[in-house]
Amino acid sequence: MKFNIICGTNNFLIEEEISKIEKDSEFEVAKLAGSNLNRNDILLISSSSSMFSEKKIGIIQGFLQRIILEEKSGDWDNVLSELEQVDSPNEIVFVEQFDEESGQKRFQKTNLIRDLNCPIDVLNTPKGKGSWAKIKEWISEREEYFGLKLSDSQKNFLLDESNRNFDLIDNELEKLSLFSGGGQIHHQDFNELVSLSKIHINFDLLDNFFGGNKKEVSKILVGLFKDGVSVNELIGLLNSELHKILEIQSLFNEGIYSKSQISDKTGIKSEFYINKLIKSARQVDQKRLLHIQHDLLNFDIKSKTESFNQILEFELLLSLT
Repeated sequence: MKFNIICGTNNFLIEEEISKIEKDSEFEVAKLAGSNLNRNDILLISSSSSMFSEKKIGIIQGFLQRIILEEKSGDWDNVLSELEQVDSPNEIVFVEQFDEESGQKRFQKTNLIRDLNCPIDVLNTPKGKGSWAKIKEWISEREEYFGLKLSDSQKNFLLDESNRNFDLIDNELEKLSLFSGGGQIHHQDFNELVSLSKIHINFDLLDNFFGGNKKEVSKILVGLFKDGVSVNELIGLLNSELHKILEIQSLFNEGIYSKSQISDKTGIKSEFYINKLIKSARQVDQKRLLHIQHDLLNFDIKSKTESFNQILEFELLLSLT
């Protein structure tokens, strides 16, 4: 049986590759979550036949990382070698996503992956020498896809302010395309429409704050204050995100876990945005979120009724919460 692996840090490119397989394949394609499968489920993929085509392609997300983590249990012993030996026209595409490139590299060095005799397509966000040109080239490709005509300065802004997040850039390009109907975007319209700077910095601040990275939090705050962002504006932005995360946690409590359902309930359509919020909702304790929200509210009231060094005390608040 034939295997392929798609892995990397660039979720946008990975999802795009999956979409290509689904759209371009002449065979039946099924997407499966690796977290929900047992040994029998995996082995059945090799023997199941398609009613519509000569073979089936199974796209399984997160399975290989799972069996690496569960290696000591013995539940998955030889499961891949058994699959490899099966004489079946079906194919499996294993999809593994990583937050950091170091995680992807460790994954490829594991005995499990090295022993697999299959192609591996690595889709990482370009870094280091030459990465700027590569990402700018990708922006130009997406620009053409959306029928836009951006200036060099507009492309550079997207690249700089997005922290090279392809999902975020693509969301902004789609928004610009819908606004303009394709074509050139005037600078004033571009500046009013593109909101990724605040969104990205806000999430960057929250990610580091939740992770306890005080130095990075302080660095981000210094940059924001230098750019003229007021403490009250920042509190408003943070409270808005906290409210959305708490809203998603309440949906979890109601048994609603589907991303599409959460998107419908919250009205958030951006793929990047909803993924970020869901991730935070899963990782951060609700009591801590409520405590932070309470502290921010009290600070907001104090900042509007008393005279004190707001920037200094706000940094102190975030370092202690």
